[in-house]
Amino acid sequence: MRICLVFSFIILVLIACEDNNKNKVPEISPLTTQGNNSDIVNYGVGALINEYYAIKDAFVLENDATIKQHALAMQKGIDTLDLKSVQGTNAEKDKNTQLISEINASLKALLNEKNVDAKRKSFQTISDNLYDLIKSVRFDKQIIYHQHCPMAFNEAGASWLSNNPDIKNPYLPKKMISCGEVLDTLDFTQSKMQ
Repeated sequence: MRICLVFSFIILVLIACEDNNKNKVPEISPLTTQGNNSDIVNYGVGALINEYYAIKDAFVLENDATIKQHALAMQKGIDTLDLKSVQGTNAEKDKNTQLISEINASLKALLNEKNVDAKRKSFQTISDNLYDLIKSVRFDKQIIYHQHCPMAFNEAGASWLSNNPDIKNPYLPKKMISCGEVLDTLDFTQSKMQ
């Protein structure tokens, strides 16, 4: 008998709660749960970054065919990148357009070079411009490490991007694979729209 009473009480409570919920407007997640950029921007920039990482890793392995494969894929991604929805002033938007143009030109130069060291010079320019683009659009889907080797290019130094803080130097992989340091950590993952 007690079990029946308890069971009946639970059913009455559930029915009462269900009736109360019928009159409530469903809660909508606030904008603060979304990133700063549209899915189109995040997908496009994320795809570029992933192709970039593949190029970087191919330089570490000194695999020319893989460098070419991913440079072509990155170039295709640059050609279809849509940053129209990125917030900013006209000057900032013009800067993004310029950075995209410079990355594309450096990809073309990289693809036309025969010598791996010349390809690395183009890669350095791609790295610098991609770093600036990621900062400008505040890409917030992953943490990116800006790394630097002061010994690259006869001690002129060069930087690159990585998806982890471990150093794998794409400029001097045979001589100094671990030469370098993290200069900056791009982490916009916690900065959501207010």
